[in-house]
Amino acid sequence: MEAPAFIKACGDLKHPSSQTLVKLRKVKSASDVETIFDFPSVWDLIVWVKPNPKGAFALKNPFVKP
Repeated sequence: MEAPAFIKACGDLKHPSSQTLVKLRKVKSASDVETIFDFPSVWDLIVWVKPNPKGAFALKNPFVKP
């Protein structure tokens, strides 16, 4: 789950508790949780190999087919 939702439920990212996940109904019991960790934000760099007719900062390029 994302950090803002965890914090909104009175969770502490520095000292996370499985009780917060129970409160949020993500798990049925605190004993179901073995480890909680904070996964930091990840940034991706996208480099287009073809000019993008939608602009340099558009999320998709119609010329690039998966």
